[in-house]
Amino acid sequence: MQLGSARKSVRTAGGAAVGGWKRSKFEGGVPALGGNNDGNVSGLTLYKYPPEHAISLDDFEGLAVERLRALSKVEDAQARGASDLGAIMREAIRDTHMDVRSQDDLRLDNISHWVLRLAFSATEDLRRRFLNFELALFRHRFAQRHNMKEVQAFMNENGLGFSVMSPTERETHRTPLERVYMAGHAWRGAQVKAFDRVQYFKVPFTEVLDLVSKRAVYLHRGIAFVPETDLVSILSSRFRAAMSQKLAVAYKSLPYVRQEERIRPILKKLENAYLGPSYGLGNGNGADGSASLTLENIDELAPRSFPLCMRNCHAHIKREHHLKHFGRLQFQLFLKGAGLTMQDCLNFFAREFTKKPMSHEEFNKKYAYNVRHAYGQEGKRTNYTPRNCVQIVTGQQPTAQGEVHGCPFRSTSEHTLRAQLARQLGTGASDKIEPILAKRPDYYHVNRADEARDLRESPRNLTRSSAVAGRDGGICNEPAIDGDAHIDDRCRNGDEGHKSDKSIDNDDNDDNDDNDDNNVGNNDGNNNDKNDDIDFDNEDDLSNDIICYRGISVAALQKIWQNVLYEILAPGIQLHVPQRNVKAVAKDLKEGATTSKVNAERFVVVEKGKWEGQVGKFDGNGRVRPGWQAKAQAKAQAKARKDWTVEDVCANVVLSPENSQKPGFYLDVLREESNDKACVGPPFRGAFISQARKCSFGELVESIVAHYLGQGRDLTRTYVWLDLFSANQPKLTAKDSDLVDGDKAQYEELLKNGLHVAIERFDERLIFFDKWEKPSPLERMWCVWEIYGAIKCGKSFQPIFAAGEDERFIQLLEDETPRAITKATAVIDLANAECFWPKDRDMIDEAVKRIDGGYLALNAAVLVEIRQWLVQTSYRIVDARKVAEGLTDKVAFLMVHVAWLLHEQGQYSAALTLHQEVFEIRKLKVGPKHPDTAFTMGGIAIVLFSQGKYDAALDLLQEVLKIRKEKLGLKHELVAAARYWMSFTYSGIGRYVEALEAADDALEILRHVFPSDDMYPRFGSAWLAKGQALLGFGKPAHAEAVIALETSVEIRSTRLGPEHDSTAESLYWLALATQDAGMAQRALDIQCQKLGDTHPLTVKSQEQVRVLTAK
Repeated sequence: MQLGSARKSVRTAGGAAVGGWKRSKFEGGVPALGGNNDGNVSGLTLYKYPPEHAISLDDFEGLAVERLRALSKVEDAQARGASDLGAIMREAIRDTHMDVRSQDDLRLDNISHWVLRLAFSATEDLRRRFLNFELALFRHRFAQRHNMKEVQAFMNENGLGFSVMSPTERETHRTPLERVYMAGHAWRGAQVKAFDRVQYFKVPFTEVLDLVSKRAVYLHRGIAFVPETDLVSILSSRFRAAMSQKLAVAYKSLPYVRQEERIRPILKKLENAYLGPSYGLGNGNGADGSASLTLENIDELAPRSFPLCMRNCHAHIKREHHLKHFGRLQFQLFLKGAGLTMQDCLNFFAREFTKKPMSHEEFNKKYAYNVRHAYGQEGKRTNYTPRNCVQIVTGQQPTAQGEVHGCPFRSTSEHTLRAQLARQLGTGASDKIEPILAKRPDYYHVNRADEARDLRESPRNLTRSSAVAGRDGGICNEPAIDGDAHIDDRCRNGDEGHKSDKSIDNDDNDDNDDNDDNNVGNNDGNNNDKNDDIDFDNEDDLSNDIICYRGISVAALQKIWQNVLYEILAPGIQLHVPQRNVKAVAKDLKEGATTSKVNAERFVVVEKGKWEGQVGKFDGNGRVRPGWQAKAQAKAQAKARKDWTVEDVCANVVLSPENSQKPGFYLDVLREESNDKACVGPPFRGAFISQARKCSFGELVESIVAHYLGQGRDLTRTYVWLDLFSANQPKLTAKDSDLVDGDKAQYEELLKNGLHVAIERFDERLIFFDKWEKPSPLERMWCVWEIYGAIKCGKSFQPIFAAGEDERFIQLLEDETPRAITKATAVIDLANAECFWPKDRDMIDEAVKRIDGGYLALNAAVLVEIRQWLVQTSYRIVDARKVAEGLTDKVAFLMVHVAWLLHEQGQYSAALTLHQEVFEIRKLKVGPKHPDTAFTMGGIAIVLFSQGKYDAALDLLQEVLKIRKEKLGLKHELVAAARYWMSFTYSGIGRYVEALEAADDALEILRHVFPSDDMYPRFGSAWLAKGQALLGFGKPAHAEAVIALETSVEIRSTRLGPEHDSTAESLYWLALATQDAGMAQRALDIQCQKLGDTHPLTVKSQEQVRVLTAK
C-alpha cells in the first residue's frame, strides 16, 4: 500500500469499508458515543491497553501515517509560533480517525497510537515529539467534552477518583466557593450566573498544590474543590506522567518487536518519515497562474520574492560566480522546490560558474553531478526535499569567509541584517524591520515567519517558493501548490524521508577547491543497504602511503575483537604486566646477561619455536634479534585477553611478524581474509574515532557497538575509522631514519594539516572516554590535536563512554557538586599531554606555536568542547531518567545538579528552564514552602541575576529568605547565602545602602555558624558582596572596599585555589577597584582557562582589560 493512500474520511454507517481502509473487522453496527455499550464512551483514553484486533499490515502502517501527518502539522504550527493550537489541532485531525465520533474511530485511534508509540520510542527526540503531540491531542479532546458526564466517565474508566460535587455539597459550601470564584474574576456583574454554571470536582489537595498556593481553590477536610476549567491541567499532568512511563516500557520492548521481520521495516519507515508536501521535478508553470521560476526570470524574482537566506545565496553567486558546498546544497534544493526544472538549474549554475576562469568541461566534471543528484537523478535517485527553517537554523552555519548558507538571523550581525532587510523590504521598511529584529535572539524561525508576512506584501511574490518554505515550517504560510494529499516514496523508503536531506551529502563527490566540499552529513546507515557505490580505486580521498581514510565496518570490528579473545588472532601470545622492570635474555648470550631494560609496562612471552619474539618497547627499535626468546622474570602477572588495550592489539595483531613482513595497511589484510568485501568502507564514510592507545580495546569496541545499535543501524554497513587499522603502522612506528624522504613529507603534512582536513570530511566524529574524571584522550597529544582539528573546522566530537560511565557520571552529579564535575575535566594543561614519539611531540609543539595564543588558546578551545560534552551528556541522562522513572524526587535532584552545571557553563537560559521545571515538580511533591523548593527558587534567582534581571531576582530572593528563616532558623548558612546574593542584587540596581546591610548580615550569620573558621568559602562571597556595595559609595568608602575585596581574594585563593574561577571573579573586582591592568589580565587568563573565552564572565573580563590597558 502506498503510504500516501490514507483516507480522507473513515466515517460511514455501520463501519463499512471507506477511504481505502479494510474495515471488515469493525463491521457490525457501531453505536455512537454515549450509547449503551461497555467500552469507552467518553472519547478520551489513557491508552492503557494495546489493541487486540487482527489488523492488516497496510492498516498497521496507514493508520500510523495518518497520525504522524497530524503530528507533523502540529509541530509545523508550533515551530512557526502559531498561537491558536486548538484551531491547528482541529484542522490536523479533521476527517481522520482521530476526530473520534464513534467506537470505530476510537479503536482505530487506539491502534494508530500504539503503532506510533512503538516507532517513536526509539530515541529521546522521537519520544519527546510523540509525547508533546499526544498531550496536545488529549487537551484538545478534553476541551471538546462539553458534557460533564463524559468527563466523569473518563475519570471513572481510568480510576482517577475525582467525583463531581453534588448539588447538596455545592449548596452547603456555596459561600466560600463563591468567594474564591469571585476573587479570580475582575467583573462581578454577570459572574454570579456564570458561577452557577461551573461544575466542581473533588480532588485530594495534594494533587493541586499549585492551585492551593495561589488560593485558587476552596479546601475542606483535605479535599480541594476544583472548577472544571482547572481540571484539564490536573488530568494533563496525569496523562504526561502515564505516557512517559509507557514510552519507557515501549523502548525496552522495542528490540523484541523489531525481531518481527514484517513489522521492523514499517517501524523504521515511521521513525524516518517525512510528511511534508511532495516536490517533484516541476513543469515550470505556476499552479495558480502566478509567475513560475525559470532560467529567464530567476534573476528578476530572486531580489523581490526569495526569502532572505536564499536571496543571500543568489546575490553571492551573482557577485562571486561561485557558491561553496553547503550554500549550493541549500540553494539547489530550494530552487528545486520552487519549481525550477533540473535543466534550468544546471544551466543557471553553469552560466554563473563559467564567468570565472572555468570551462564548461570543468563545471560538468565538478558540479553537474551534484545538481542532478539534488534532483534525484543520480546516486540512489532520492527525491530530496528543501531544507525547512528549523533545519536551516539548527544546521550547519557559516564558519569560513565566503560561506553564505544557514540562517542570516542567526549568523549575521545586526547591522548587516538590518541593511539586508531594508534592501529586501523596500519602501517603508523601517517600520517592519524593528518588530522582526526584536525577536531575533531566541526565535529565528518565528522571525522568518514574520519576515514572510512582510515579504508577501511585496510585488510578484513567488508563490511556489513561498509554498515550499511555508508548508515545511519556514518562511511563508501560503498554501502548498501540491497540498499534502500525497506522501511519496520518501516515506516508503527507510533511507529517505526527513533524514534524506542529510544523506544527500553522502554521494557528493564534490570539488576540493574549498575544504567544505565533500563534507558529508549525518549518515544514519539507512542508505547503506547496498555497497555498490564504493569505488576502491577512487584517488580523490586524500590517502597516501602513510594514511588511508577508509574505515572498517562495525561488524568487522566486532569480529576482530572476538578473534583476539579466542586466540584466532595473535595465537600463542601471552601478555604479562611486570610489577618491576624486567630483563630480556638471549639464548646466544650467557644466562642472565642484560641487553636492555624494558621501559614499557608490559612485554610479550613467546613460546619456543612459534615465531620471532618481541619484548615491549626497547629504547631502540623495540624488536628482538632473530633467535631470541623473551622470558618472564619474577613478579610478572599474566594479562587476560579481555584486558588487552588498543596498543596491545596494534602491537600483536596489526604489527604481528607475518603482517610486518608485508608493510602496508591492515585494511588490506582484512579485505583479503573477509568474505564481505564491503567490510572496508568508501573514503570518509562513517565516524572518525579518537581514542587513546592505553584504553581497553574491548571497552572501545563494545561502546561503538552499543552506540550504533541504539540507533538501529546495520553494523555491516556502518563504518568507523581507527588509526591502528587505517594507518600504515609499520611505517608510522619505524625510526625516523628508516623513512624515505617522501614518507617523511607525507607524515609531516598529515600532522600539520592533512589530518584536520580529513576529520572535517567524515560523516561524524566520536571520541571514546574510558572514565569521566580523567579521560585518557585528554592526556594524549594526538587525541588533543584531533579535537583541536575538529574545532578548527567548525565540527564537534561526540563522546561515547565505556560501560558503566553513565552511572558513574550520575554518581558524580549526585554525590558531588556540579563544580566538582567541571573541575574534574577542566584541570587540563595540554602542554603536558603525552606523546610516545618525541618527533611527533616536536611537530605538534611547532604547530601549536603558530596558533594565536599557543597552548593557552588550545586549552581554552578544548575546554569549551569538553563543557559542551558535559552538557550533552547531562541532558541525555536526565531525559533517560525522566522516561524511565517519571518526575520523581530523585530525578528532580539530578535535574537540579544539571541546572547548576549549565549555569557554571554560562548557559543561563537552559539553566533557567531546568530550574523552573524542577520548581514545578517540587511544588507538587513537597510544597511551595519546603526548603528544597526554596533552594530551587534560589537557583532561579541566581540565573536571573546572571542575566541582569535584578528586579525579578530580588523578588525571588526575598521569598527564599522568608522561607529559609521560617524553616531553617535565623542563623543558618543558607540564610547567609540568601543575604549575600541579595547584596549582589541590590548593588546591581544601585541600592548600595541595602546592599551593604545585606552583606554585613551575611558576615554576621557566617561568623555565628563558623566561629573558628573565618576562611570558610562562603566568607569569600560575603566579603565580595561587601566590597561591591562599598564601591558604590565612591571615594569615601574606597579604601574599605579594597580591604573587603582583598579579603575575598585571600579566602578564595586559600580555600579554592589561586587558579579557581571564583578567585578570578574576586580578582576582577579588586582590579576594577585598584585600576590594576596586570591584575585584570591575570583574572582574564584564569577565566579563559577555566571557563573558556566565550563564557559571559570571560567576555566581561576581556572588556575590563581592554578599558584598563587603553588608559
